[in-house]
Amino acid sequence: GEIGKLKDFKVVRSSSPNLVTVESRGTDITTIIDYIFVVGKKGSERPVIDLGV
Repeated sequence: GEIGKLKDFKVVRSSSPNLVTVESRGTDITTIIDYIFVVGKKGSERPVIDLGV
């Protein structure tokens, strides 16, 4: 898994899943929304829970 900051959310108007772009360690990762688990608040630099990383 990766820890990153939500950068972009693209709604796909078809049977395909919506896409999410996450910025992690200076690189962008685009994946489907089903693989994203958001932990934190908008504008926050740190997760709300301790991820042990």
